Amino acid sequence: MKRVLATLCPSCGAQVGFASGDSVLVVCPYCSSTLLRKGDVVENLGRMAELFNDHSPLQLGVQGRIFGRGFGLIGRLQVRYPAGTWNEWRLLYDDGSTGWLSEDNGQLVLLDDGLTPERAAAVAREARWPAFDALKLDAPFAVEGVVWRVVNKESATVIAGEGELPYRIGAGVPVRVADLRGPAGEFATLDYPEPEASASGSGATGSAVAAPTLYRGRSIRLVDLNANGLRSELTRTVATEAFACPACGAPVNVSLPTTKSLTCPACQVVLDLSQGTGERIAHWQQQGKAPKPLLRLQSIGRFDNVAWTVVGYQRRSTKVDGQVFRWSEYLLHEPMHGFRFLVHDRGHWSWVTVLQRSITRIRDARNRGVVMVDSQRFDQFSSYESKADWVMGEFYWQIQAGDTSSHEDYIAPPRMLSCEMTANEITWSEGRYLTPAEVGQAFGLKKPPDEPKGLGTIQPAPPSMRRAYLIMALVVMLALVLVQGVLWYRGANLELLTSRTVQAGELAWQDHLIDVQGSHDANLVIQARAPVTNQSVDFDVEVASRNPAPSLAGGAVEPQRWSGSMDLAFYEGRDSDGYWSEGSRSDRVVFKVPPGPYLVRIRAGQPVPSADQRSLAVNYSIAQRSRPGWLMFILGLIVLGIINLIGVFGSRSPEHERWADSDYGTRPGRAAMT
Repeated sequence: MKRVLATLCPSCGAQVGFASGDSVLVVCPYCSSTLLRKGDVVENLGRMAELFNDHSPLQLGVQGRIFGRGFGLIGRLQVRYPAGTWNEWRLLYDDGSTGWLSEDNGQLVLLDDGLTPERAAAVAREARWPAFDALKLDAPFAVEGVVWRVVNKESATVIAGEGELPYRIGAGVPVRVADLRGPAGEFATLDYPEPEASASGSGATGSAVAAPTLYRGRSIRLVDLNANGLRSELTRTVATEAFACPACGAPVNVSLPTTKSLTCPACQVVLDLSQGTGERIAHWQQQGKAPKPLLRLQSIGRFDNVAWTVVGYQRRSTKVDGQVFRWSEYLLHEPMHGFRFLVHDRGHWSWVTVLQRSITRIRDARNRGVVMVDSQRFDQFSSYESKADWVMGEFYWQIQAGDTSSHEDYIAPPRMLSCEMTANEITWSEGRYLTPAEVGQAFGLKKPPDEPKGLGTIQPAPPSMRRAYLIMALVVMLALVLVQGVLWYRGANLELLTSRTVQAGELAWQDHLIDVQGSHDANLVIQARAPVTNQSVDFDVEVASRNPAPSLAGGAVEPQRWSGSMDLAFYEGRDSDGYWSEGSRSDRVVFKVPPGPYLVRIRAGQPVPSADQRSLAVNYSIAQRSRPGWLMFILGLIVLGIINLIGVFGSRSPEHERWADSDYGTRPGRAAMT
């Protein structure tokens, strides 16, 4: 790293160097004197205020490589705002160019060195930046093809600086900044000048004079820096700095460098550490009984192959139509990957990551809220106000019981996009559904932490019972048809009961005792066949039940009787027209009878006896055909239809159950309930 200028500190005599050619101010690392560079002359501006010890893992001299470019940290500017502090680190790249690394609440943003005055003026004219006080959260600005949205605005004050800085600045200087985010993860900061300073530059007033400087960049993680020289044993260094709780006097230790709020483990008061521990610490007493988190503070869970530590817990609630709903949020930390949230609601869990991008909200044809992210549609589920009822552990933002914020939730199960809004900031986060078993496995629990109640907001919906009823109806209907078909096939075949051969002309009755089997009426078929030609044979048939039924007059009973006849006659010959024939050599008679024992009597005779009538053999048979009735089949279909209708229209679909708890009362695509 080439030195541009090296000199001796006028105050302590230590050697001080300017590593960057555009650095105009350097703070002596030994005596904290502020040295202003004017060409090759260095002027002592006096001592710089001491930096607030925020225990950042970064420090001057850290070197690394980001996006293929080597860099070193050569300067630092520390700024205080109402919720805490943030750092602006000065980067010097190997090619001699410079940039900034913004560090706030464990979030890192790599920024360029700002636009040139000419380009900044052109951008200001294109974007028409409003005055800082008129800047509104979520306001869109189109600049150079990117639609930016305001996600944060802060009025802050410079605490101190160290190392090399590109401009003259000192403790107590006010700073006004607004953070912007783009749809693809782009990040920008608007640095507004002081109103007095802008007005004094040209005698003009208005937003055109006070045009801000635009710094563009993108969010990164600490691991992306591939840094060498980070502060080592950070946790142990911080943890040794114990202090007494201002409420109960118990010793309190801080374990994270980004902690802004902390609860005393002894008395559960919330301590505000945003101004450091050396001053009188503001604290708030929490009301009510402390909840018992399902996951212990400092327990470790493995998600996405990373070991995360539970460092904070808060119990939040909202009130809808007079009913209070409560849920829990766990803050998890990993030094190189930052922070994540684990949200627990009625046995349902979700893994939540803060998004470093802007989201555009729109309205569909039914005036319902919708957001589109990566071609995925998320439908608005609810909007509500929430407050923190109880907090435990450490937080990277200033928090206390009773803090409120506004929320909008958009879902596409198993994912959710949530928008959280406060007076100065709008934050989007994405959550994905986790089962209790997944959470239990991540933390090495012997059993899942709890059982889910109802359908979770982004829980994948189980199969609809309506579909199950329809499938069941089709299966049962197919079974009924198959059974009916088999019975009909079996009933279509004649079951032979008896058969006999007699001689035509024998007028004696042939008696047969038979049993008709089955559970309903059957067809009793008596069929005769004889080799008759040019003659006829008559058959008389009588059927009588052997289980007599009671008579209508009561007392004596009479058997059921049926009678019939058959005529076998076949004639043929030739005449002038050729061969002719008529009649049939076979005939049959059918009686429909109920099951039971019967006496069947058959007699064969010839009206006109022939010379060879005694040699004419006649065959007859008695058979049963029992086809199933339609009553049970029809009743089965009716009962099946009733059950199916009750199941389909009486049971709610999972999506109906889910969206019944939403602001709209119905799932997307349905009209809102009145």
